[in-house]
Amino acid sequence: MQDLGTLRNLTYLLLDGNTLDKDFLQHSGVMLSLKVLSVSNCNLNGTLPVQGLCDLKYLEELSLSFNNFHGNLPPCLGNLTFLRVIDLTQNQFTGNIASSPLSGLLSLEYLLLKDNNFEIPISFESFANHSKLKYVIPDDNSLVVQTSVKSWIPKFQLEALSLTNNCSDMPNFLHYQRNLRQLSLSECNMGGNFPNWLLENNTRLEEIYLDGNAFTGTLQLSFLPNLKTFDISNNKIQGQLPPNIGSIFPNMLRLQMSKNMIEGTLPSSFGDMKNLQCLDLSYNKLSGDLPIELARNGSKLFFLRLSNNMLEGEIFPVSTDINSFKYLYLDGNNFSGPIPQKLSAAPLSSLDLSNNNLSGNVPSWIGYISSLTSLALSNNNLNGPIPVDYCRLEGLEVLDLSINNIVGVVPSCFRASQNLKRVYLSENNLQGQFDMFSNSSDLRVLDLGDNNFSGSIPKWLGSSLEITTLLLKGNHLQGTIPTELCHASKLRIMDLSHNNLSGPIPHCIGNIMQLTGARETYPYGPRFYFPGFQTWGRDAVVYVEDSVTRSTIHFQVNYAWVGADFTTKHNTYSYEGRVVDSMAGIDLSNNQLSGEIPRELCNLTAMRALNLSSNHIFGTILSEFSNLQKIESLDLSYNKLSGRIPPQLVELTTLAVFSVAHNNLTGMTPQRTSQFATFTESSYEGNPFLCGPPLHNSCMETKEIPMSSPVPDCCEDDHGFLEMESFYISFLVAYANVVLALVLVLCVNPYWRNNLNPIISRLLLSLDIRHDILEHIGCAGENIASYICGISLDGSSSDYFCTLIYRNLEINTNNGSEQVQPDLWTATSDAHAYIDKLYNHYADLVDLAVPTHISPTVAAHPPEVPSFSKRSAHCGFPNSFYDLPCWNSVDEGGYTSTYREELKYYLQSPPEDRRRRINTLDWWRNNESQYPVLSRLARDILNFPMSTVASKSSFSQGRQQLGDNRHSLGSNAMNILVCLRD
Repeated sequence: MQDLGTLRNLTYLLLDGNTLDKDFLQHSGVMLSLKVLSVSNCNLNGTLPVQGLCDLKYLEELSLSFNNFHGNLPPCLGNLTFLRVIDLTQNQFTGNIASSPLSGLLSLEYLLLKDNNFEIPISFESFANHSKLKYVIPDDNSLVVQTSVKSWIPKFQLEALSLTNNCSDMPNFLHYQRNLRQLSLSECNMGGNFPNWLLENNTRLEEIYLDGNAFTGTLQLSFLPNLKTFDISNNKIQGQLPPNIGSIFPNMLRLQMSKNMIEGTLPSSFGDMKNLQCLDLSYNKLSGDLPIELARNGSKLFFLRLSNNMLEGEIFPVSTDINSFKYLYLDGNNFSGPIPQKLSAAPLSSLDLSNNNLSGNVPSWIGYISSLTSLALSNNNLNGPIPVDYCRLEGLEVLDLSINNIVGVVPSCFRASQNLKRVYLSENNLQGQFDMFSNSSDLRVLDLGDNNFSGSIPKWLGSSLEITTLLLKGNHLQGTIPTELCHASKLRIMDLSHNNLSGPIPHCIGNIMQLTGARETYPYGPRFYFPGFQTWGRDAVVYVEDSVTRSTIHFQVNYAWVGADFTTKHNTYSYEGRVVDSMAGIDLSNNQLSGEIPRELCNLTAMRALNLSSNHIFGTILSEFSNLQKIESLDLSYNKLSGRIPPQLVELTTLAVFSVAHNNLTGMTPQRTSQFATFTESSYEGNPFLCGPPLHNSCMETKEIPMSSPVPDCCEDDHGFLEMESFYISFLVAYANVVLALVLVLCVNPYWRNNLNPIISRLLLSLDIRHDILEHIGCAGENIASYICGISLDGSSSDYFCTLIYRNLEINTNNGSEQVQPDLWTATSDAHAYIDKLYNHYADLVDLAVPTHISPTVAAHPPEVPSFSKRSAHCGFPNSFYDLPCWNSVDEGGYTSTYREELKYYLQSPPEDRRRRINTLDWWRNNESQYPVLSRLARDILNFPMSTVASKSSFSQGRQQLGDNRHSLGSNAMNILVCLRD
């Protein structure tokens, strides 16, 4: 600092990017000849000193940007009467600009105040006399709306003005500006008609940014030969694009008009914009074909985004060379036909053709576009295998082939693709295992859901330290959840639902998501350039600097598909872009998991969704779930949980979906306060020993457990056991008394005995013989697992098998005692004959072919239909839907098709038009036009609130009876239609 005194004749001092002493500015006053001082990004802080800086009376340019100064500007700055440029960008300065010393510096030309805490009067009247003012950049400060503003005419003619995120109405002084080159009024939420007058008054405009407002009306564009950047995206502009738009903007470089309501076709005059580099018309209502002029020879257009319009036809059908595109986004349209191979000549980095109607095989020539880093072809009609040539794409980071008809296995050569970050292959027909991604050390998203992958969850996933999203739902995965997954400490979303996983949930799962709330940082880039100074845009990713204007492109690369579909709150949501960073959830539902809920799950305090439903989990509900203060969805239904519901759960104020239905819970429901006041009976149903609102059964003991003193788990278990024991004892005593009383009455009164004999016969058969039959063949009892020919059936086949047996027994036991077939083996044999025939003729219906090692004892001709089936008057509704003759008969219910014809049509339909799993009931119900008979049956089955002797049926919804006229099945058939595994 002492050496500064020897620099009395120094005129320029640039110290940007150095670390300076905090007292530097106090000692700078000794450099009396200094004209330019720049200490940008020098780690300076505190308030500006009164002495030193204010002594530099000849100072013309001052840059204090990118430091941490705070407080008001010292009044002595008004003494710097030669100051032309002041740059205070990105500090913490405060105070009203109108009363600051800057308002008196009439020599100012550049006023750069971006990213501070200044109060900026929208009228800017305090600078009315600054005739030399050219560049004003007060972005991202606090706007001050003046209550009364007198009319005034500014003496300045600005060349650049940026009020991004810092205005609410159009500044009046803009009506007097005629010399603007660069103007930004982005994110100001201004409404009204589009300000066409701004373009008419400022014919020298080179860049204008009006994005993020609410402008309406149509564009009335005049000839603007100097305009190079035009951004009106995210408004409400209507109408069509001018047919001569190419001649209106002959020198346009970057045109952004996305997220408006522009309709009509794309003008071919776009080809007249010989310098056009970037064009974004996404999220509009454009229709028609894609003009070939956009890809003509010599085009400089390297960024084209037409996403989410209504464009149709083939992609560039005319024969021409396409060699300019680097970023091409045509997703969300109605393009059809094959993907044109002419795209292979372009130096593509990102290609998104998803959400169209493209067909044909997955093109193998894409594997030869060596520059490709992102490829999205999802939600089309592509088929065939994944080409091995894709392994050539060494720089590929994003691969999205989801929702197509892709078959086969994932090529093993992907082991060499070390740069893959996001892989989306869901909803295809892929099979095998997926060890081929084990070398992708930077893998962040892996979505393989709804395929036919098999085997166990690979342990290498635990070594993918960057993985944030793992979606493996709806496959055929087996085995246990590997503890190696616990090493994936950045995992935010994990969906392993709808598989065949077994064993306990690993206790180390509490280490799986250590969310800190930190988010990815995104690069920032300059928006305006002018000699010696620059301001900064918001979220730029693709930058191209023009050598003449020194302005830059700030188009963001479209990673709209980079996200995840995750089921929470009983719905499937798509989390895209940065939003996925805020989501955290685990879905392990619909597996065969057992054991107790790991207490470590309660350590995942950032979790927003947890679904453990439809498993075999036992034990108690943890009171520590109250630690999950961000959770929005908690589903523990269809398990074997016991004990009380912890009252501490009412502390979960963000909970929107909650279900503990169909468990063995006891005691009172939680207090109906906060979010729990919104939960209905469906959240608790299927727990016969739960009481309290919203359930209809009241509690005999209404004393509540204080929230501050949690009940020990041991006490909960003991209490629940005593309640169950008391119930069973009282039930057996009451049952014995009723039976004894009934026997005595029948012995005493012969009239009652004669009239009740048929009813007693049916009752005894239902309670005794029928149950024996069901238990013998595996359709009832403690462990429901039906079998045929000595072979155990899976859940899908078991459902059909037991349904037919129920139908057999129901008809025999409801037509009088003289028709009863009490012989166990006769009834079982009839049922086996039925199911054998069903399997032989319609094996694909239940997605299960008869194993080759089984030799069913079925005659060459279909077996004789038992007498009870022949009694059906006809095969129409509501009679005898499951009677076997009806599979060959013409329906008399008013439909033109038969059951057999509909099944044959269903089985022969293309795979993309049907699902091949047994859960076709939902699909049939929604396709009544194609399957009128099966659709009605499916609707009735799904709507019927069933009851069954299999008391643990996962579809048991009560004992409500519905009339015959409301269903295609008779009431008796409806009562006995369900026999599912636990």
